[in-house]
Amino acid sequence: MASVLIALGGNVGCVRTTFDKAISNICGMAQAALLARSSDYATPPWGEADQAAFVKACSEIGTALDPQALMFVLHGIERKFGRDRTRERRWGPR
Repeated sequence: MASVLIALGGNVGCVRTTFDKAISNICGMAQAALLARSSDYATPPWGEADQAAFVKACSEIGTALDPQALMFVLHGIERKFGRDRTRERRWGPR
């Protein structure tokens, strides 16, 4: 089983609740175990400064998925939570 670090970040809605739900989805869909989770950190927006602060965190999971399969799962979870990479602005809210 490989140890993988996953960065989380957002500034739309209740980000901390979204993190908890996303981590639960990641562990379930990637047949993974949560090994560690950092504290949450708020940072000011960069680029487009007229938006809410970003909340960021990092999680460590253990999974047997290969990198491509894990990325497929992670992108699917992003879509499930409403992220549309084709329509977002470079420095816009997410």
